[in-house]
Amino acid sequence: MGTGKPLKKSKRAIPNKFIRPGGTVPRDITYFKPAKYRDYYTLAEMAREVPCDPSWLRKLERAGRIPQAQRVQRGKLSVRLWSPAQRDEIVEIINSHKIGRPPKA
Repeated sequence: MGTGKPLKKSKRAIPNKFIRPGGTVPRDITYFKPAKYRDYYTLAEMAREVPCDPSWLRKLERAGRIPQAQRVQRGKLSVRLWSPAQRDEIVEIINSHKIGRPPKA
């Protein structure tokens, strides 16, 4: 039944690292931006600017707590783009966040 050869060991996958201060940053994707949006910020760039986790920015945007990003379609990929003015507003909103739950009303 068996050939007697040991099975090949698979290489361990390197886990993905989030964009955090001190973490690694994925490759540059500015080539996804159209020419008129060159100075706009993608999700990864915004996460570096704020600094916070990209998933947190997605949740805040979905909840309506930060300005909605413009979406640009690149094939099947939808790229979020925030303007420099929106970036300043988001930084101000994130910096005003307080730790913990809000007090009961």
